[in-house]
Amino acid sequence: RLRDRLFIALKFMNHISTQFTSLRNQARQLGGKFECDRFRFRTFTLTLCAILCVVGITHAQDNVKQIASGLLIQFKVAQVELVAATPDALRLSVIYDHHEPTKSSFLAPGNGFKSVSWHEVKQDDWVGIESQAGRLLMNPKDGEWQLQNAEGRVVVPKHQIGDLNESLSATHPRVQITLGWDQNNPIEVYGCGNGIDRLLHAEASSGVANGRATIPYYWSTAGYAVLAVTVDDNHPASWRGSTNGNSVTWTFPGQRADLYLMPAATLKDAATDYSRLTGAAPVPPLWAFGYLQSRWGWTNRAYIEETLKNFHDYKIPVDAFIYDFELCALKPDY
Repeated sequence: RLRDRLFIALKFMNHISTQFTSLRNQARQLGGKFECDRFRFRTFTLTLCAILCVVGITHAQDNVKQIASGLLIQFKVAQVELVAATPDALRLSVIYDHHEPTKSSFLAPGNGFKSVSWHEVKQDDWVGIESQAGRLLMNPKDGEWQLQNAEGRVVVPKHQIGDLNESLSATHPRVQITLGWDQNNPIEVYGCGNGIDRLLHAEASSGVANGRATIPYYWSTAGYAVLAVTVDDNHPASWRGSTNGNSVTWTFPGQRADLYLMPAATLKDAATDYSRLTGAAPVPPLWAFGYLQSRWGWTNRAYIEETLKNFHDYKIPVDAFIYDFELCALKPDY
């Protein structure tokens, strides 16, 4: 903490003062211009070291402060939040001008914003938070960050968080967060959806289409899952692996990026954590588990009612009829 750092700095300054006295006495005893010049040079050097030490300590503390559920770090022109979001998930956020956590339809109501037990940790130049989920660490000096699981194993290797030097575009703002990747393993993940005809993804552009859905989520065999949330659910995040295989970059439309990180050793663990973060899927009504009669070509109401009567007459169970869109529209939409 700042008080402890200042105490150390004062002790260092006291040590410097002692050295000054010793050198001055040596110079007086030896005499001569050469010894006096050497004394002045040493005095200047030690003074400069002391000043740099105090300035460095003050700066290192000025850009890190505690908030309700984690740490807020001022890094270049953006702010970075390290937050304990749920008992299973940690949140890494990059913020330009949207300071409240995103209230997304992807997240269970209130689930991502309840108070979670956590404490601050420090490792050399790194600061971070630790909860039962794991550790989320960042170096406030150079912007490197990493994720560790509850056992202390690194699951997201250290990497620069991204280029936060410049302000965002006024017309098409977007935020990027980069995750480190072990170059010994190919960039392949599970759980993004069926946007491509492969189980494993090396990149993903979130969205929905006829029979297709790609979500801003994945699970990596490195031992973690991630969910990316933007300020507008209608403009979701996308991601791409680097060509050299050492990183993955998420791109978030808007002025804020929320990356929910869930250390998870297995795909089943990831699904459990994801369900707790987003909320369990609602169970459909009982009739939806029965037999649903569908066809393309219903002509009118009388035809449908006649078909229903035939089901009843022949004692064939049916719980619902599904009408194709051409029964409800004069012109198809394709």
